[in-house]
Amino acid sequence: MKTQYVVLIPLLMVALVVPVEGALGELDVADLISGSDRIVVGTVEGRTSIEERILVHYVKGEPYYYSTIFTYFEVRLVEELKGTADQKVVLVRTWGGPHPDGLHYTTSPTTANIELGEDVLLFLYRGRSSAEFTSDIYDLTGAKFGKFRILGARGEEVLQSDGNNPRLQAEMVDGHLTLSHFRQTILDEVRKERGGKSREQAD
Repeated sequence: MKTQYVVLIPLLMVALVVPVEGALGELDVADLISGSDRIVVGTVEGRTSIEERILVHYVKGEPYYYSTIFTYFEVRLVEELKGTADQKVVLVRTWGGPHPDGLHYTTSPTTANIELGEDVLLFLYRGRSSAEFTSDIYDLTGAKFGKFRILGARGEEVLQSDGNNPRLQAEMVDGHLTLSHFRQTILDEVRKERGGKSREQAD
């Protein structure tokens, strides 16, 4: 069995991909919603890890690139709580993943743990484009704080976050963050953003 090594991503590079407040601290519901272009419920169906170069800055007029790994997840949508509803699959990017050599693995304390086949609630903002894909790419709002795993039987689903976020305590029901309650909170806040209009009326 090959040994994999964990490489922690420098904080400077985290700031280039996710909002600083999301990388360094918890976000409340209003922060998550206002910072998101889309909020979706769906199932993770595909995963691809790619090594890419990021332009960091210029040194004496010459570009300086940083090479790192990104993982792209295909999420088949069940419901869209904020954003356009015309796409069936959304492409979500996280920082980190296995290297091409099969020996190394890049990760970060801020990176969300996303698994194939799991049902998720995601807060997303449109990220930078990638030469590897033609479709829009979305990053998680607040890094790991923007991803929630959906567990439980239909109608009784609860949400589990990778980040211990005390600012969501007010949204809990009987000690749990339930999908039904959190979903309604999101819809109410999104309606406020639209000035009280529904998505159809706003469009």
